[in-house]
Amino acid sequence: MHGWGRFPVVDAVVREARDHAEIERFAAEDVPQIPFGNRRSYGDACLASTMTSIRALRSVLEFDRETGVVHAEAGCTIGELIAHVLPEGWFPYVTPGTKHATIGGCVAADVHGKNHHVDGAFGRFVDRIEMVLASGSAVTCSRDENEDLFRATLGGMGLTGFITSVVMRLRRVESAYIRRANHRAPTLDAICDLLESPDGNATYSVAWIDGLARGRSLGRGFVSLGEHAGESDVPQGAEVFRPAEGRVRTLHRDAPTWLLSKFAVRWFNRLCYYRPRRPDVVSYEPYFYPLDSLDDWNRLYGKSGFVQYQVAVPFEGARDLLREILERIAAGTRGPFLGVLKTFGERGEGILSFPIPGFTLAIDFPCRGPQWQPTLRACDELVASRGGRVYLAKDAVTDPDTFARMAPELDEFRRIQAKFDPEATLRSAQAKRLGLVP
Repeated sequence: MHGWGRFPVVDAVVREARDHAEIERFAAEDVPQIPFGNRRSYGDACLASTMTSIRALRSVLEFDRETGVVHAEAGCTIGELIAHVLPEGWFPYVTPGTKHATIGGCVAADVHGKNHHVDGAFGRFVDRIEMVLASGSAVTCSRDENEDLFRATLGGMGLTGFITSVVMRLRRVESAYIRRANHRAPTLDAICDLLESPDGNATYSVAWIDGLARGRSLGRGFVSLGEHAGESDVPQGAEVFRPAEGRVRTLHRDAPTWLLSKFAVRWFNRLCYYRPRRPDVVSYEPYFYPLDSLDDWNRLYGKSGFVQYQVAVPFEGARDLLREILERIAAGTRGPFLGVLKTFGERGEGILSFPIPGFTLAIDFPCRGPQWQPTLRACDELVASRGGRVYLAKDAVTDPDTFARMAPELDEFRRIQAKFDPEATLRSAQAKRLGLVP
């Protein structure tokens, strides 16, 4: 069994909880286990010797069309939620880069989107979490009830209990479209300048980086800015809340190694960089979820899988640090290929939540060659020394000592986790590797 990155792979017993009664029964068993949703975390966060799926619990239980407050089961995906609420003029305040992540997974990772600098992380809009503890007992947590459990569950990677349902607030929108503007930037400094400029304070902002560019062009790419489009912006003839669905292609087998060779990717990146980019209006799907147009796109990286290395670093000194990370990964891996840079706003409520004020860089590359793991650990040292941190939903190799330096809140999390799961039966492969639980 593996996560979305297909690395690492573990032997596991996988079972599906079909209802709340089964969740309570499974949770109370005295076996090391971890709950999971749609396995969209990249590393070993959702892996364990026993894995319990809550994907069968996917209903939208209540939806107030006047206030935009929705109560959804944890196995419901972002895409399924949008299909339910968008026709009524509502949209999630925060969405990750795939619509296939579950609501429970979004809470467990306290996911962020292209708008963290404006709106914060997913947990900011969660009002109540219903869950089942390792004892098998059902409990509710919020900012007013079991507040310590609430803060530990946001970003707690499923280690505090089985999330069964979530009450959250949605954003009122006028259409299913996004007004998009793209700005080409020839250097990393130019990209950072755009993201930190007044234009960069658009509701949504994200930069694509050519991971193979070198020298003066290191970090070149383009910045994409977006706003929810009004009804008058919708393309003529299109339905306001029901855009035409794009074609989804399926990759039925692993791609050959040559497809993502440096030569092929270098030319693809050049085409992307020099392609004319004019302001336009697009459906929310290609804007928020461009990779979802290819099912099983993780197969592009071959049987060995891939890693997405994502870190957050404070604004001060960030540009030099980002350059060094890009150069080290380029020298020590068979990549990098895809790079994404965004800005973060203030920290959220989750004890282990990832975002801190600053920049976040995410880089994809295949798990091939002898140096990629030592290279990432060297980058971890750099990030830890500058007050940064790694994203647990993507992490696959960070060591426990380095992570402890990145997360000064770790002891508080351990204390609360032990309060609600004293036997530490909820433990993923990642939790054991990082020492998140005793």
